[in-house]
Amino acid sequence: MILSRQKSLMFLLSGLMVLSCYQIYLFRIAGSYIPISALFMAMCIPFVKVLKLKDPLVVLFSMSLLLNAISILWSPVIGLWEYQMVFGYIFLITYAAFKEIQDTELAGKLIKLFLMASAVNGVLIVIFRLRPEIEAVFILNFLNFFKNPDRLGFDTFLNVWDVDKAGGVFDNANTGAALHLVCVGLVLLMKPFFRFFPFIALLIINVCAVFFSGSKSALIILVLSSLFSFSLYFLRPGSKERSLRWFIIIILLFISCILLYYINDFLTSSTFAKDTSATSEDRFNLISFAYDMFWQHPLIGLGYGGWQIKIGILGAQYGVRPDWPPHNSIIEAWATAGIFNSLICISIIIIILKRSIIFVHKSESIPSIGGVIAVLGAVIMPLGDPQPFLGTPQLAAPLGIACCYIYRKLRELH
Repeated sequence: MILSRQKSLMFLLSGLMVLSCYQIYLFRIAGSYIPISALFMAMCIPFVKVLKLKDPLVVLFSMSLLLNAISILWSPVIGLWEYQMVFGYIFLITYAAFKEIQDTELAGKLIKLFLMASAVNGVLIVIFRLRPEIEAVFILNFLNFFKNPDRLGFDTFLNVWDVDKAGGVFDNANTGAALHLVCVGLVLLMKPFFRFFPFIALLIINVCAVFFSGSKSALIILVLSSLFSFSLYFLRPGSKERSLRWFIIIILLFISCILLYYINDFLTSSTFAKDTSATSEDRFNLISFAYDMFWQHPLIGLGYGGWQIKIGILGAQYGVRPDWPPHNSIIEAWATAGIFNSLICISIIIIILKRSIIFVHKSESIPSIGGVIAVLGAVIMPLGDPQPFLGTPQLAAPLGIACCYIYRKLRELH
């Protein structure tokens, strides 16, 4: 029996949701290892109708991919094209393919499938952090199945062996934490699709995964993005008792200031604060290096591998290690394909975040704040960590569907 067009596309996207959680690399294409999820996505291309892609997000993403493709012409290491090209392509095609799904509610089922699959990794993070010896066995015996073999040589700066961090099947704590930070938002967004106990269980698993990962930046972003998102909802235009809500928020801010004042000595002397300070100093040194490189090659950037060559030669002068990546997705976008690529990435972030905020304002339910938390987690983490644009590779497909889901819900509300 021949499957209908809709059922075939749903089958491919469902498989992609599971494969997105656990990237499996089996063979090389054009010099780089490609995950099976990318091949699944290639099978979705015939379902995309170009005439229906009248969306600024699609246009901007296509322009970014084009610039990344052109930058191969001046790249010293062509084999490093994978992150910018493949994962950007997965986000774009997923976003475009889901536009062909007639029933908007099916997006919820796809995201729900992704959340259930990723919950297993959340449990692994907790186990690995509590029992480092189990993580060591996993790294030695199963690492090759879920890690890009081209990146295994970078394990020293990816903190794969750090017993104070855990990322599950991902490269390091920050990549795993980034995924579960976004999952916290997606769980809230998909609350109507879950019964009470599965909803609470998934929420607890993902919050615990962020905490036990050991990622300082993810924990800070989780707290601040949650406060920001709840404030957006309670202070949205047209909400009743707005003055009372303002009063409550001001009281909470006042209490927070008092608490911070009394625990300031503890915070400044804690290991957490010292580690955060050291990390911040390293990031500022990287930005200083990037600033000088930018004025030497502003328009076309450094090409694939150009950053690695430059920092390998000059890194010591700036107090950074010679094998460090940019640790900032906007800087990485410039380094790969020039300033116009960075401007496009910033525009994409603004569009996605703007749509999520408008959805909160127009929605009458608290779960709508999940979209803002997910987007903030996806775009802020890569601003301080060695991750590709819009988060880890595992997030490319589910974020594409989530962004399209919010876009379609907004059109329904209009």
